[in-house]
Amino acid sequence: GDVLTSTRDPWNYGKEEVFKGYYYLRENIAKYVYSAALKSEQTGEPIVKALPVAFPNENSLFTVDDQYMFGDSIMVTPVTTSGAVSRNVVFPNGKWYDLYTGSIKSYESSTMSVDAPEDYIPAYLKSGAVLPVEIAETLNLKDAFTEEDAVNALIVSQPETDTIYNHYTDDGV
Repeated sequence: GDVLTSTRDPWNYGKEEVFKGYYYLRENIAKYVYSAALKSEQTGEPIVKALPVAFPNENSLFTVDDQYMFGDSIMVTPVTTSGAVSRNVVFPNGKWYDLYTGSIKSYESSTMSVDAPEDYIPAYLKSGAVLPVEIAETLNLKDAFTEEDAVNALIVSQPETDTIYNHYTDDGV
């Protein structure tokens, strides 16, 4: 149909639950996104960076064009092939933790095949990451929360070396 008149709402494709999970993920990490946006405004550094930009000293990443860093801490590795249920992920040097489970995925620069069913976008936390979140009592990043049951928390991945974390905030105006 015509792009301007056809609906693109996810629930019109039978994917409402998948959409809701990612909607709530975004809501749960809104404080991280806001901090990244303020950092970008103050430093001019983009929020989303291609891996070669984020890791300029790692030659093995120069050809990786389908993964990116979202802020300084989250590497997103979307599935870009229709019908695929797995994908190869190229990990930069260092430890990387599954964003949803916390399991360690890589200790050094490597490529790994990971499961990627339709309702799962592989995403990883860099070692030493600090994610300010507002999250449901279930502590599941894809669960809905209300003001009554929201928990303010920090998701912290174990650092490999001493790290400094700067959280950007303002008065919300």
